[in-house]
Amino acid sequence: MGEIHPQVKAAREKSLASDHLGALEILERALSSEPGCPELLAERGLLLTLLQREDEALECLLAAPTAAEASQLAQVLRNYFFCRASMATKLGFDDALGRELQGRLDAEFPGKPTPQTGIRLSACLIVKNESKHLVRCLKSISGKVDEIVVVDTGSTDDTVEIAREFGAVVGFFEWCDDFAAARNESLRLATGDWALWIDADETVDPGSWNAIQEGLMRPQFGGYYLDIVNYMDESGENACYIHAPVRLFRLLPETTFEGRIHEQIIPSLDRMGLPCASLKGAKIHHFGYRPSDMAEKRKAERAIRMLEREVRESPGDAFQWFNLANAYSVVQRHEDAIQAARKCIALLDPRNAYASLAYQILSCALTLSGRPAEALSVCEEARERGHFTVLNSFELTHALFRLRRFEEALEASDECMGMTWPEGLTGDFSILTYKRHTLRGQVLCELGRLNEALSLLDHSLSLDPEFAIARFSKGIVLEKMGRTESALDLYESCFESPGIAQPALKAAARVCRSLGREADARSLSERAWYTDPDDLDSWSEWVSSLERDRNIDGLLRAYEAYAKLREPNTAILINWGRALQEAGEFEAALRCFVQAIQQSPGDPNAHFNAGDALYRMDSFSQATQFYESGLRLDPTNPEGWFMLGNAMGQIGVWQGAKLAYEQALRFDPNHEKALANLSVAVEELAVA
Repeated sequence: MGEIHPQVKAAREKSLASDHLGALEILERALSSEPGCPELLAERGLLLTLLQREDEALECLLAAPTAAEASQLAQVLRNYFFCRASMATKLGFDDALGRELQGRLDAEFPGKPTPQTGIRLSACLIVKNESKHLVRCLKSISGKVDEIVVVDTGSTDDTVEIAREFGAVVGFFEWCDDFAAARNESLRLATGDWALWIDADETVDPGSWNAIQEGLMRPQFGGYYLDIVNYMDESGENACYIHAPVRLFRLLPETTFEGRIHEQIIPSLDRMGLPCASLKGAKIHHFGYRPSDMAEKRKAERAIRMLEREVRESPGDAFQWFNLANAYSVVQRHEDAIQAARKCIALLDPRNAYASLAYQILSCALTLSGRPAEALSVCEEARERGHFTVLNSFELTHALFRLRRFEEALEASDECMGMTWPEGLTGDFSILTYKRHTLRGQVLCELGRLNEALSLLDHSLSLDPEFAIARFSKGIVLEKMGRTESALDLYESCFESPGIAQPALKAAARVCRSLGREADARSLSERAWYTDPDDLDSWSEWVSSLERDRNIDGLLRAYEAYAKLREPNTAILINWGRALQEAGEFEAALRCFVQAIQQSPGDPNAHFNAGDALYRMDSFSQATQFYESGLRLDPTNPEGWFMLGNAMGQIGVWQGAKLAYEQALRFDPNHEKALANLSVAVEELAVA
């Protein structure tokens, strides 16, 4: 074998990095200098088959019959034209051009297609209790595929009967916590030349079949990436997440799934040296990520359990660390998502299709866990490593927004709004369609550009009327515009929305308070606090409203609720004790004050209030001790001196009472009660 032409070598390196157009450019430049070079022509022909330009590839072959790679190129084209003719026959289409091209090939390079080359398609499913979805799925493929294979893993409903009604080949597999093992059983039962991997909660888009038929004619590929559109809410189809796994692939003896969860077919295709291509124009709709389905099947918990096992056993698997980070982010386990995403990024191959999303998961989790400055660094790292897409631009804007760097956030938003969705990108497609508009609206609102903000938020809501963040943000804009009743309506529409309910309740309470609807504001602040017990502002608003209303029963209920969830601080213990005193529960009040003293011995108010409780319990001697300890901490407190005088008077220590009243008047000469009681003390001393 001779030495490989240097330009062929360079082109192959480009092609291995999936840059087929770059490889083609190298070869065409070389051919402009060496127009008849057989090696360059044959390599160009092979490359054209990867670009699905087989007609042109044939011309290269016929111009380079002596090239070392000519026989390989001829076999690739022979397989293609065989499948193309088979598809024309199947569809009843007279492909005159195909026959002519195949004739030219056969005249110069006679031969037969490679064994196991064909266009028969088997749809392969694994199922368990899928009667809710299965009919919709099978209707979408029935009559389009040559065979349906359904492997049941333990259904107790009528899933198997439904499959049989559609003429499926039905198999059974005992579930062993291994998706790859179950799917491999479906491949074992399939008899087609190709497999379409589909799940019961999915459907093939009706407009996909032309593209699928085109794909079946090209056995030079081991498989095809198909867009999977995952719908994330119950109503509508605008909130969606897109990823593009290999779902259409050749059925060969060596074709097997790997991975107990988030199983993959690509590793086996790679080992056979079969490249994969994107199948443009084909997509699958997936409904299983809607909240009701996720809850019904407890998918998130199962996925996390299985993925944690995967990374324990294969700690160097970047893909499973990515899947685990994604699973953690779905259930809002942000710290866990941060750790898993960092593991994934450390192991990333630059060609990984999920690289941009891995960076987004990490930066989003950092922002949501209160670390937006770290999120900025992650976004910049994604840019430096060539993984910066609209997903990362969105998170960059988000982090700057959380940092209240609004002018910079607007600049980042400008970049984000100008970006597109590159082919093969995995992630939340609604960022492109309306979420970036919502975020820009939030930024403009903070900058006071309310009309522009309102327009963007209306755009978002026109695409997804139930998008709670947009509804809430529009409420803020309207509130700033003075349209408080309309703002209140929007806030109220968010009360049941996870993640946004608590700020919506707070905002509604604020509006009600501004409208003089104190009782409504109080109730909303209470709900806001119960939604997020870490939000002490809402708790304080609730309690302050109860205090203004002199609602002692409500106050006691509020303090008791607080104490069940967290340890009260000194100020809360003192105020709780005062409320108990108002209710006549002096012993309980005293316990609060004593606990406050133990917690903060240097707080004079705790001592004074303990003295007041004992005074009202007629324990005057003990009361004097607490007044004295309070005055040691706050010796200029006139009320403390006054109450010490009263307690001493109650136990007949009139000289001490007289001195205490004099001190009270020293620090507050206008203290009328101290002046009156001083007169009484003087009279008592005179009598004595």
